[in-house]
Amino acid sequence: EFENFFTYPDCEILDKNKSKREIKFNAQASGGRMAIYTENGSKKMLFTTGTFLINSNAQKDDSNLGKILLIDLENAQSKVFAKGFRNPQGLFVKNGKILTSSHGPKGGDEINKILYGKNYGWPISSYGTEYKYKKDDNLKYKKNHLNHGFEEPVFSFVPSVGLSQIIGVEDSFNQKWRNNILVTSLKGSSIFRLTMSEDYSKIISKERIIVNERIRDIYFDEELNKFV
Repeated sequence: EFENFFTYPDCEILDKNKSKREIKFNAQASGGRMAIYTENGSKKMLFTTGTFLINSNAQKDDSNLGKILLIDLENAQSKVFAKGFRNPQGLFVKNGKILTSSHGPKGGDEINKILYGKNYGWPISSYGTEYKYKKDDNLKYKKNHLNHGFEEPVFSFVPSVGLSQIIGVEDSFNQKWRNNILVTSLKGSSIFRLTMSEDYSKIISKERIIVNERIRDIYFDEELNKFV
């Protein structure tokens, strides 16, 4: 039997008095990845939320959309850990370090190193463009994050590959893959193996493993010593 543990009102944005064409709501841009994170010796949960394409909410402190939330597992109290995300569908936590993989617009899929209280720029800064963008149009998104007070991504995929889950590679799998992460992709039909710096702030090398299928989830089975 299940019961509600944590809810928030932001997704109640459907208006019965409006037609479907008038409602800008995209359930695919929902985020929704979870991971355990230890804060001050207490285990809590990080939870990513997308914007549902109500993009302005990513910058609003009174909205839970476009955020990474930190939720207390004892009492379900939450706070905004970081903000400014479009659709973060991947979440990796190791030794207090946090990475996310997030869908951008047309181009601009991002891998970000997450720090508490930081702003990652959406929908103001992105290395992608609008889907209806034409070369003679003015750019809607600023092409720099840092100059506008935001955190720069560790890496931005242009064109987009449809980033989904992101996981670490255990040393037990292959010593030569130390400090590696694997990132799945939907549109890219591939797994990307990224060799990271010790503090996960920089990508040293990138290998594309082509699978020719859309891949959303990936899991490492220690007993089998295989990725599924």
